[in-house]
Amino acid sequence: TIDRIELYEPCPADRGGLAMRARQRPADPGASDISAPRMWQFECVDAAGRVLLRCRDMGNLFFRVPASYHALRTHPLAGWLGAPREHGLARGVTLWELPLIEEELCTQSGGICMRVIAHTVLAIEEREEWRALQGRLLHRRQWLSGRAALKEAVRHWVYGQTGHLLYPTDVLVRHDAHGAPFVDGWWCESLVAAPQVSLSHSGGTCVVAVAGPEQPVGVDLEVLGRVQRPDLLVETLAAEELPLVEGLQGAPLDERVLRLWCAREAASKCLGIGLQGQPSNFRIVSADEDCGTLLVEHELGTVETHVERYADTIIAVAMPALSDLEVYG
Repeated sequence: TIDRIELYEPCPADRGGLAMRARQRPADPGASDISAPRMWQFECVDAAGRVLLRCRDMGNLFFRVPASYHALRTHPLAGWLGAPREHGLARGVTLWELPLIEEELCTQSGGICMRVIAHTVLAIEEREEWRALQGRLLHRRQWLSGRAALKEAVRHWVYGQTGHLLYPTDVLVRHDAHGAPFVDGWWCESLVAAPQVSLSHSGGTCVVAVAGPEQPVGVDLEVLGRVQRPDLLVETLAAEELPLVEGLQGAPLDERVLRLWCAREAASKCLGIGLQGQPSNFRIVSADEDCGTLLVEHELGTVETHVERYADTIIAVAMPALSDLEVYG
């Protein structure tokens, strides 16, 4: 809120020696907490001391923000919202994890923090897409979090390859005809060829897999408990896949079914086509005892998928089987 603004001259655009003076006090004289509203008085004066502008009783609010947000806002080159996972599950694959941007932060003060993140990480052409987003806040949070995760994952990978740290806006995220993300930017011509990327998000987390320019990759992340009726998914398995769930019930069945689903999803992303509503086209032709390493077969090729459980999530990373690398290359 602002009680009054007084402008004593037209905008002095070409005048030097201007200074802004400010004083502030608690709105409630008895309030001592840092989060209490404060009232500000401003004056803009020229070199001769003449007052050009006066603002009276501008009230503002204090609110706490995550340290990662503050670091990104103040220093986009060195600030990060996410971090790399300990290992990438598959050879030559780096995993980057970014928590979904918190709802409270996104709605604070009319959504200003969310807009700050968008303008910090998105290039100009991407901001148009961001402004055009409609619908629920959750969808916009997922979109922006996913875009930030892709950019950070690629920046981290490029730095590891070249020692050069890019700004978030240097990494452009685009989508192919199947909706799969790929990255671009000026650095592809002068630093290093663009890596392959894959994105998944579930629950409160986004995860990105990054691999070399000639190594297709796919990733899928799911939260345990997502499948309400695992027995119904069991009925969709091919005859040769049924032994993978034989004798399992309850939580073990839930986890096993989710492992198979994640393996298919990651494989479909690795092949660059997605499930397209036909998961049965991706057949699991072999798997180890705990379904940690699986081969998924499709008419386009065979994909090696590695699946692990982290706390209450299942994550799968897929890449072409060794025998198919020449085809993809």
